[in-house]
Amino acid sequence: MTVGNPTDQNKTIHLDWKDLTALENGTYRDSTITERLDRSAAPHLLVSPARFHLRPGEQRQIEISVRSETHLPEKVEKRSHLVVHLTDNNGPLRKVDTGLHLDMARAVSVPVILRSEETHLLDNSVQIGDAKLRRLADGGLALDVLLERIGPHSVYGKLRVEGALFAGGKFQTLHEQDNIALYTENENRTVSFPLGIQELPESTLSVMFTGSGEYSGSISAKRLFAVEAQSKTNVKGLKD
Repeated sequence: MTVGNPTDQNKTIHLDWKDLTALENGTYRDSTITERLDRSAAPHLLVSPARFHLRPGEQRQIEISVRSETHLPEKVEKRSHLVVHLTDNNGPLRKVDTGLHLDMARAVSVPVILRSEETHLLDNSVQIGDAKLRRLADGGLALDVLLERIGPHSVYGKLRVEGALFAGGKFQTLHEQDNIALYTENENRTVSFPLGIQELPESTLSVMFTGSGEYSGSISAKRLFAVEAQSKTNVKGLKD
C-alpha cells in the first residue's frame, strides 16, 4: 500500500490497528473482546513504518508482513482494519492502492485479511436473495438487495442493476456499486441504494454480482426480478 501527500503542506501519518465487526447493512461497530479474540488479525501482523512524515508531493510505501510464528488452520480467516491517521487536518491525504484514490480528512481504515496458505477460494460463492423496491421521501425509488455468502471466507465484488426505463425500452445500467464485502461474521448482507428514477414500467430487473480481487472471474451470480403490474414498488423473483 502506498500513501501520498498531494497537498502543499507537510503531513505526519501514523498507523495502528482497529477491530471492527461488520453489520448486515454494510456499516461497522467496534468488536467485542470475544470477537477480537476470535477474528483479530492484528496480533499476527507487522506494519512498517508505523509513523512517518510526508513532504508535499511525496509518497511512502507501507509494508504489511505476517509474523513468522503465525500458522492458521485451513478455512480459518482473520481480519483487522489498518487505520491511517492524519495528525493535522489542513488538507487531504491520498491513499493509492491498486488504482484506488481516496482523499481523507483525518483517517481512513483499510481491511486486511489473513488466511491460511491452504485456503481454497473456490469453496466460496454468492447468491442473490430477495429484492425490494421502496419509495423514498423525495418520491424516488430505491432498491434493497439481499446477498447471501456461501463458504468459510469473506467475499467481495461489484453489484450491477439493469432495467428498462419505459415499456419496451432497452436494458441499461440503473446502478453500479463496487467494493461490496460480505465478511465472515455475516452470512447475509443487504445492499440498499437509490435508483435515481421516479417510476419503473412493468418489466424485468436484472441484478448481478461479480467477484473482485482474488475472486475476479471465479464468483458470479445473477437473478431476474419482475416489476409487478399492480404496484410499481414491488418486485418478485423470476424462476430460473
